[in-house]
Amino acid sequence: MSLISPSERRGIAASGSVPCPSQEISPAGNRGQEARMRGQEARMRGKEARMRGQEARMRGQEARMRGQEARMRGQEARMRGQAISHQDLHFKWK
Repeated sequence: MSLISPSERRGIAASGSVPCPSQEISPAGNRGQEARMRGQEARMRGKEARMRGQEARMRGQEARMRGQEARMRGQEARMRGQAISHQDLHFKWK
């Protein structure tokens, strides 16, 4: 937060020395509403991003599960191929 009073800030915005296209000189009443809208938009974007992240995590989890299942199947096939005694199989899987 800069140490500029609101009246000074309005002067800066009017002079155009600060590039701030979204904030054309608006009366003080509109400013709070604008800020609220921006906050809402940011919140929505955050929510969407969170949802996307969750979906990606779920997909990753599913893929991991599939990989695990495939590994288990491969292991079982190998076990069958080697025809190991039951005790050996039990030890290998622990």
